[in-house]
Amino acid sequence: MAEVVILTGMSGAGKSTALFAFEEMQYYCIENVPSPLFDQLFALINSGDVRFSKAVVAVNLNEALEAIVSAKRHAGLQVSVVGLTATLDSLLSRYKLTRHAHPLQTKGTTLVRAIKEEADLFNKGHGLIDVVIDTTNLSVAQLRSKIFTTFLEKASDSLTLSFVSFGFKNGVPADVDLIIDTRILPNPFWVPELRDLTGHDPRVAKYVFEHEAGREFLQEIEKYIRYYLSYFIKESRPFYTIGIGCTGGQHRSVAVAEYLARRFKQDLKTMVIHRDIITDKFEANES
Repeated sequence: MAEVVILTGMSGAGKSTALFAFEEMQYYCIENVPSPLFDQLFALINSGDVRFSKAVVAVNLNEALEAIVSAKRHAGLQVSVVGLTATLDSLLSRYKLTRHAHPLQTKGTTLVRAIKEEADLFNKGHGLIDVVIDTTNLSVAQLRSKIFTTFLEKASDSLTLSFVSFGFKNGVPADVDLIIDTRILPNPFWVPELRDLTGHDPRVAKYVFEHEAGREFLQEIEKYIRYYLSYFIKESRPFYTIGIGCTGGQHRSVAVAEYLARRFKQDLKTMVIHRDIITDKFEANES
């Protein structure tokens, strides 16, 4: 059975980066196909030609529904849909930084209205998307890593468990399935010698977990996640994302995410993203 990924999303959200990641995984990548040719394209992918055993078709949001319907007409295709999104402010920042025009601005609309129109379109089709990735606070490397972890060795049918640390003051990630609030734990920010460190540092982790309340928190959270995941494994879901939040996304959430990833790595493929400890961001020339 041929695997086809329909890649879509908001303009500026990182579609080009995602497409490059699929290319690195030896997917046959196709873009800029006119919608009247969708049926012919998916018939070709479904023909048994080994070149198309793993293919990615990148489409604009306004053509995504037609592409999905067309692909699912072909019974021999294993179809999944990836949708990239980002907040209005982050997309505005990317476009202003690079001075590129949004595709919808050719219709004479403003940049803000163009982004909002695409956001409405994305939200209407949200239920058809299997993998939603919010790139607002992801670096290029983090997006590539997320694509790799989700689709690499997908044939093994094992669940990939992702932990995303973040700071509530920077907003809650839109693409997580469960949120854990670590703000009840001792905050290293108020310890002068720990303030400029992150949860990667053993001294920070020790401070967070050395109290009985911290150890009890970890035990209960791990127990709850294992219970929760048992249902998703039965549903054969390919991946599950857990957001781990603290105030700024530097100390407690990072330490907890790293700890949980180590614990679950014994049984599942795991991935850790520290959203608010980043440097490089997307630019608006990312489609």
